[in-house]
Amino acid sequence: MKVAKIPRLARQWSSTSLQRWRLRCFELQLHVTNDIVASPPLGFCEVLINPANEALVGTQLPYFPMRVEPPPELQNSRWCGMEAGESMFYPMQVVDGQVHALGGHALKEACNRLPDRAPGVKCPTGEAVVTSVRPCSLCLTFQL
Repeated sequence: MKVAKIPRLARQWSSTSLQRWRLRCFELQLHVTNDIVASPPLGFCEVLINPANEALVGTQLPYFPMRVEPPPELQNSRWCGMEAGESMFYPMQVVDGQVHALGGHALKEACNRLPDRAPGVKCPTGEAVVTSVRPCSLCLTFQL
């Protein structure tokens, strides 16, 4: 798959580069960032590999279980009217939720057009699919 270069955004992003691998057709980089969707390394990424469910339906549940202690920025000692429950995330607190919200109708339709590999499964666990989504608010930063 050949990926077109996307212009760098003129913004500063905070990320830490952990590793780089030079492969035949591209360079693969591993970064740590607070939010890959809002703060990609260097202000852009050519491809976003998004963890998703097998049906590629986004976040149909109102919240998701958290496997570890929540990060400090998600903890609050005051009730603010937004509480998913202990050890739970809202859709906008997970990458799949953000990607589906920002990808909008175009991403939903692109996922719906993918064929089922098994009943209710468009992308089996451990595999990947590529969507071509235009327009959406993520398109300036990522190829989805």
